[in-house]
Amino acid sequence: MGSPILTVPPLSTRHTEPARRRRAVRAPAPITATLANNVLAAAEPNPDHPLLTAVADVVAEASPTCSVDAQVANFAWDGEKLTLVDVGTPFLWNENGDLQFDMKPFTGMVPAPVRGLAVRELTKALNRWSDPRIVAIDVVANLLRENLTTWTDPMLTALNRRLDFDEPITLAEAQGHYDEDRKIFPTLVKLQRVERWWQETIRRKTYPWFIWSTFDT
Repeated sequence: MGSPILTVPPLSTRHTEPARRRRAVRAPAPITATLANNVLAAAEPNPDHPLLTAVADVVAEASPTCSVDAQVANFAWDGEKLTLVDVGTPFLWNENGDLQFDMKPFTGMVPAPVRGLAVRELTKALNRWSDPRIVAIDVVANLLRENLTTWTDPMLTALNRRLDFDEPITLAEAQGHYDEDRKIFPTLVKLQRVERWWQETIRRKTYPWFIWSTFDT
C-alpha cells in the first residue's frame, strides 16, 4: 500500500500443540500490548489522536483494485506508525475485477454443503471493502464490537475530515452495519463448530481454524 504510516512486521511461523491437539497462534507480548484497540482503550478519546489519522489514511487506500479491512484490531501502534498484524488484508483485484487471492482454502472452515455459498459471500464482502465509505463505516462498527464506544464519535470526525465524503458517515450507519454482523457471525461460528466436530470426532483430524466471536452466540 506504500503508506509512510503503515509497516508490515517480519513474519515467522511457529506451531504449538495446545489441549486437544489444536494449533494455536499467539502474538508476542509487545505486539499484544500495542494493538491499536488496546491503545485506544487506554487513551482519552480525541479526534486528533494520530492513530485515528493513520487509520483514516489506510481507509483512503481502498479502491477498485485494493480491498482494505481497516478495523483497528488489525493493527499495532508504536506512537508514530501502524503495523499490520492481520494476515489477510489488503486484498487485490486485477483490471478484470478478478480477486487475486485464493479463497478455496478458507472453505474448509465450514461444512461441505455450504462451501460454495461461503466463497460467494466472502468474495462479496471483500468487494465491499473496495469502497472507502463502506470501509470507514466498518471501522466505526468494529469499535462498537470492541466495546470502544467512547471512540466512535472521534473516529467519525477523523474519517469524515480525512475522506471528505459527499455525505458524512454517521453512527447510525455504523450501528446498522454492526447489527447486520451480529446476525451473520453467530451463524458462521455455529457452522465452524459443526465442521470442527465432524473433523475431530468423526474423521479424527485436526480442525486448523481458530473459532472466534465477540458477538453473542
